[in-house]
Amino acid sequence: MKGAAAVKETATSVEELLEFADGAKGKGSQGTVFLLETEGLPDGPVVGDEDAGTRAVQAVRVLLETEDGSMYYADEFEDMQLYKEALQQIEKLSEMYPVSRISEEEMEKKRPSV
Repeated sequence: MKGAAAVKETATSVEELLEFADGAKGKGSQGTVFLLETEGLPDGPVVGDEDAGTRAVQAVRVLLETEDGSMYYADEFEDMQLYKEALQQIEKLSEMYPVSRISEEEMEKKRPSV
């Protein structure tokens, strides 16, 4: 069982992460969701427009570790509506597994190497 937990995949969408969680839960796997939410400024030069403001970027990083394997998901959002929708989907994970909010440093230690 330890060997299976070492397998880490990267999800390209929240839906893919939820499918993995559903599958693992269906097999009776125990696990934990590690969640990191951060706010920052977009990378690169800021191009002025009519609202002349700099929009913050919300970043979400999720690592689901189960006895059946692990899956990592990360995304950045400039659109607050899309960010809220992603968080609502991620919230569904808390119905399956306990959620632990962790720091940037902890996530860096846990996430799959790229």
